[in-house]
Amino acid sequence: MTFFAWLNRTLRHKARHLTKFQYGLYSILFLWGTYFTWLWIHVFRRDTEGNILAGHALLWADWSAHITYASVFAYRDPSDWFVSHPLYSQAKFSYPFVPDALSGLLMRMGVDIIPAFIIPSIVVTLLFLYVLFRFMVHFTHRVKAAFIAVCLFFFSGGLGFLYAIQTDGSQYNWYTHIPEHGVYFINFIVGEMLPQRTFLFGLPIALAIILLLEHIISAKRKSILAPSVIAGLLAGSLTVIHPHSLIVVFVVSSFYLLQYRHLFRRFLIYAATAGLIVSLFWLLFLVGSNTGSAPHLQLGWMANESNMLIFELLNFGILLPLGIYAAAKQRLLTHPLFMSGIFLFVACHFVSFQAWEWDNTKLFTYAYLFLLIPIAKYIVFLWEDHHRKIINKSSVLFLCV
Repeated sequence: MTFFAWLNRTLRHKARHLTKFQYGLYSILFLWGTYFTWLWIHVFRRDTEGNILAGHALLWADWSAHITYASVFAYRDPSDWFVSHPLYSQAKFSYPFVPDALSGLLMRMGVDIIPAFIIPSIVVTLLFLYVLFRFMVHFTHRVKAAFIAVCLFFFSGGLGFLYAIQTDGSQYNWYTHIPEHGVYFINFIVGEMLPQRTFLFGLPIALAIILLLEHIISAKRKSILAPSVIAGLLAGSLTVIHPHSLIVVFVVSSFYLLQYRHLFRRFLIYAATAGLIVSLFWLLFLVGSNTGSAPHLQLGWMANESNMLIFELLNFGILLPLGIYAAAKQRLLTHPLFMSGIFLFVACHFVSFQAWEWDNTKLFTYAYLFLLIPIAKYIVFLWEDHHRKIINKSSVLFLCV
């Protein structure tokens, strides 16, 4: 028996014993894991002359700052890491530093700047795919729905792609970010996953915390100590990883507490641990910093003088009404996660959480993800419904677009 025949036989034998969850997970890892690995290798690399190339304008802009932050940990004496900000005069180094510190420490160990940035990105991306799929399976209760939700999430963004199609993408290469047409809700991969290193690290941590909250609520009281402490430590760590994810965790935790207030004692260890870590990091890194920005009222997000209905359709399509309709059909309207998604979506239309209003997209992304759960479940329901099957399948194709 040749090696390839043996390998084929072994893989076929293993495949027959895979669970539905494993099939779905391996499909996600193969489909999206392969794509993202290829993408990371090509978006940040050296040319034949040794020059560093960035594969997208947003990555070129954001990673110039990230490289500067990583250089602090690569070249400064450890006692000087947080004394001064590398970009702002007379300011403490208050930026969420953990992702860049990891790359900086690899550079300090002699690793070239390219692999020092790309290898952690690939590893965290694969971990993110696992957590995201597990998250979707938990809340949709269906592997098919989870697979659809993950794919729809990566195709997120406004309707700007319609303008891009008209020009073969040559004019609008940001696809869903076309300010001249009032489209600002950019695709997650282009606008956040690639350029914003802190978001890539923070998102899987936030999803893991929510899964731990589900365990804390449903498990026996004797088995919630470790999950509560772990969830609290993870939540606290978001202070120095991705503060927007910390805001989302606070919102989601609040809705869980309101929904399960009769179990409030189960939240105490989690809340105390998170509060302690957040306070500690705040005292160490944020007190005395003048590089932050306070939230301010911003009615309509970035609609300005635009027609609000048209602005919503261009940026979010029918996400909100479809999410509400699907949640009502799936009896999820009062679920803490769905209510958190609605709250974040609405709040971002009234409050800008940073000086630059566009940064609200970081919170819109979470709202988008949470609202996809009932939508994905409803898509699977329509597809599998045996009554009026042709109409239902046509509806599914329309909703996916």
